Amino acid sequence: MKNKTKIRSTLITATLLCVTLCLAGPAMAQTAPSWGTAKEGTFAVTSLLFCREVKDREPEQVDFAPSANGERIYAYLKLFNKGEERQVKITWKLAGKNFHHITLNVGRSARYRTWAYMTLDEAKQGPWTVEVRDDEGTMLAVMPFMVLAPDKAKANVTLASLTPDAKKAPGAEKE
Repeated sequence: MKNKTKIRSTLITATLLCVTLCLAGPAMAQTAPSWGTAKEGTFAVTSLLFCREVKDREPEQVDFAPSANGERIYAYLKLFNKGEERQVKITWKLAGKNFHHITLNVGRSARYRTWAYMTLDEAKQGPWTVEVRDDEGTMLAVMPFMVLAPDKAKANVTLASLTPDAKKAPGAEKE
């Protein structure tokens, strides 16, 4: 009986996630503030997307289906920082539970680029979320994605069909 309940719960969660994921596109984008008009201290995520690799500080292979086959998935960020060096904490969550986090420095720049990655193996199949918070715990961006079993990822599925637009979280939300 427990197995049937667990399977039913997993199917309902997967169905809801798939419906949500099919309603939007692959990347979070926000218009970058203008350096000339932005207030000193302005700090924002202007882009968050997933890619298969990063070369020369740019994302590559952004339209793919994340598969639990030992490959990496990168959370690639562009940030606007018109202030002192800050930090962002990137948290990877599997099925709503914290899985891993990393804190990265962000220098003063109109277009600071940084990234974090996760190596996907069979134990990491399912619904994921990446959260980006500043050094004060304020949510800057969040984006979900789905990691498929290797045999399912070979179908004509891409990350664009599995990932909704990231939502800019309310500024007051703290960890």
